[in-house]
Amino acid sequence: SKMNLSELQSFTMMKSMRSVLLLLFPLSLITALGCSNNKAAESKSVSFDSAYLERYIPLRADIDTPSLHVVISYVYPSGDDMLTEIFNGLLFGDSLMDSSSPENAMEGYAQMLGEDYRSNNAEANLQGLPSDLLDYIYKQENTIAYCDTGLISTRINTYTYEGGAHPENTVRFANILRTTGKVLEERDIFKIDYAERLSALIIGQLVHDFGKTTPAELDAIGFFNAEEIQPNGNFMIDDKGLTYCFNEYQIAAYARGAVYVRLGYDVLAPLLRDDSPLKRYLP
Repeated sequence: SKMNLSELQSFTMMKSMRSVLLLLFPLSLITALGCSNNKAAESKSVSFDSAYLERYIPLRADIDTPSLHVVISYVYPSGDDMLTEIFNGLLFGDSLMDSSSPENAMEGYAQMLGEDYRSNNAEANLQGLPSDLLDYIYKQENTIAYCDTGLISTRINTYTYEGGAHPENTVRFANILRTTGKVLEERDIFKIDYAERLSALIIGQLVHDFGKTTPAELDAIGFFNAEEIQPNGNFMIDDKGLTYCFNEYQIAAYARGAVYVRLGYDVLAPLLRDDSPLKRYLP
C-alpha cells in the first residue's frame, strides 16, 4: 500500500543517512503473494524472498537537510539465480543485474539515485532555495501479480515526489518466462498485424467499462483522443487474460489516475501467434 504524502514527508525530519536493510523471511506460501497454479501448469511450488531498504541521502555532506528519502521493498524469486538477475534488472537496471545479492543490488540502486539527486540539484542548492523544496522522495515496491510453473508476472509501483503540485505514481508490469528468463513483449504474443485490432479491443472495453456508447464520449470525462488509444506494452498476464495499465497522463487527465483495461482470452485468441506462450491458457 502507498504512503500518503504527509506520512512520507514526516520522515524527512529524522536523522540523515540512516539506513535499514532487512532481509525478511522466505515467502514459501505462494498464495500469500497472489501466485496460483492453473489447469495449464503442473503442480509445482514457487518461493520468494523479500528485502527492504530505507535511506536518507542529504544533498550536502555537511548538513542533514534537504535530503532524498529512498524506500525500496523488493520481492524476488529465491533459489533461482537466473530469475533473480532478471528481477534485479527489471527493478534496478541492467548494470545491477549480476549483483552478488539482491541486497547489494538495492544498495547500488540507492547509491545511483543519490548521485543523480546531488548532481541534478547542486546548482539549486547553491542558489539558496528553501530546503523543503529540495526534499525529494523515491519509493519503489514490487509484488507478484501472478505465477505458475511457466510464468511470473510482477507489478512494480514507483512513487516520486520532487516538489511541485503533486507526486507521480507509475505502475509497470513485467511478465517473465520461467524456463528462459525472457521478458515477454507484445510481439512475442501477438501476430504481426495485431496493433490495430488490439487497439479496437482496448477502446471498446474502455467504452464499456465507463458506461459510454462511443469513444468520443470518453473525452468528456478526461480522456485524451480516446479514438487514438494504442497498446502501450504495459500489461500483466494471468491464466484468464491480459490487464493493460495506462499510467497518469498517458491517455487521461491526472485526476483520472492509472487506467486499467482487462481483456480475456476469448477476445484475444484470434490475435495470438501460433507459437504464442499464451496459447497454453486457451480453453
